[in-house]
Amino acid sequence: EAQSTDTSSSGASSTSTSATSASSSTPTGTPIIVGVNETVFSAYLEDNDTAKAFVKLLPTSYQMRELNGNEKYFHDFLRV
Repeated sequence: EAQSTDTSSSGASSTSTSATSASSSTPTGTPIIVGVNETVFSAYLEDNDTAKAFVKLLPTSYQMRELNGNEKYFHDFLRV
């Protein structure tokens, strides 16, 4: 079963990821918000070239596949 992953800031019924501004009381790195369906997570990206390249892709959407009933995966990241 495929799951839509939307990495925009809307994140309504899909997965969303967006960059936000950092505050002094948060860990270092670039803060992002990731939404999966209606669940929202906060995360921080490391300060490196890979994270900077990922931020340039935002907002974006991915079709995720189910694996073993407890994981999602996406194979074509480099083709995005």
